[in-house]
Amino acid sequence: MQDPQSNSTIPLLLFHGLLSSPQEFGLISHTLRGHGLAYEAVTVPGYTLASDHKSPDWRQWRDAAIAVVESRLEPRQPVVLGGLCMGGVLAAAVALELRCRVAGLVLISPSFTYDGWGLQPIRHLRHLGYWTGLDRFFSVAEREPYGIKNPKMRKWVKRELEQRIQSAVGPARVPLRALREGERMTADVRARLDQLDGPLMMIHAREDEITRLDSVQRLFDALPIRDKELAILENSYHMVTVDNDRHQVASHLAGFVKRLGPAPLAEPALDDGPAARALPRQASISTITPRCSSTEDEMNTLNELKQLIQDKFDIDVATLKDDAPLADYGIDSLSLAELLFSVEDRFDIDFADHRQDINTLTSLAALIDELRALHPA
Repeated sequence: MQDPQSNSTIPLLLFHGLLSSPQEFGLISHTLRGHGLAYEAVTVPGYTLASDHKSPDWRQWRDAAIAVVESRLEPRQPVVLGGLCMGGVLAAAVALELRCRVAGLVLISPSFTYDGWGLQPIRHLRHLGYWTGLDRFFSVAEREPYGIKNPKMRKWVKRELEQRIQSAVGPARVPLRALREGERMTADVRARLDQLDGPLMMIHAREDEITRLDSVQRLFDALPIRDKELAILENSYHMVTVDNDRHQVASHLAGFVKRLGPAPLAEPALDDGPAARALPRQASISTITPRCSSTEDEMNTLNELKQLIQDKFDIDVATLKDDAPLADYGIDSLSLAELLFSVEDRFDIDFADHRQDINTLTSLAALIDELRALHPA
């Protein structure tokens, strides 16, 4: 587990979307840890960042996922499984095989049908590729809005996909054969969902562009599960773990897991609502620091950055070293993007194309002061 000392709740294992990576949960990881959850966004051999585009098999994905789950648990230890998009379908496939071990199931943006407003009419032609075997020659490119309503995050994802074949929220292209296997897994799981009788939560955005909310609602209503809940998000598209409602996703996950097992000893002080997130907890941060020498100015910027990182990621200021790589503190590319958005708002600047120069707190503080000097308030 990513937070082994948070052992007062049932473990939560999260599965990412099709051929993507655990980075899809990067922006909610610190919030989940702050809630005291013992959780992990897992890597599944053959499914995570898979390169075998010619002969994928969804049953191999399921079996590999089962092996991962069993490797994380003690004998007879219960677990809560969850997943985003196709990862939710994979979590359900595992739950159907390990019903005696699964204490609860969370389906985030479940895609049991492809009928959203963001899909092109030619999507139906994929079945022709499935039937003829030509699917091994084709792939589906990611396109706007990339499942993201937040304009800054969407712009960042677009830039990342233009520069590499894989972004923190998924691959630039999904092989049609892999999509075929995902749909085969979906058909098998959907036909057997009524066999699940444990607690279930679905989390879905009203504006999801891949799967319409009313399709999810019909599936939810048809399930003969007594303990079930559908949480509807109002300000996101499909990739809810990186979009505007990501804090609500983390809160829903935490609430679901906590009610299934012992509660943590202390409730964390977290900013789960838009109003609470509007201002940082340290009120003095809004005070404009008088311009002094460049050294003093950089030190003031460094101190503000450290406080911002502590507020956002729950990292102790005392552990932050000015010249240490940000990755040493678990700040990956997706978390860095979120941090930079907050920095832009805090200092009223725009990093534009300067992001590749940021590796440490010192380099970030220097760039902030440079941009502030070029565009003084």
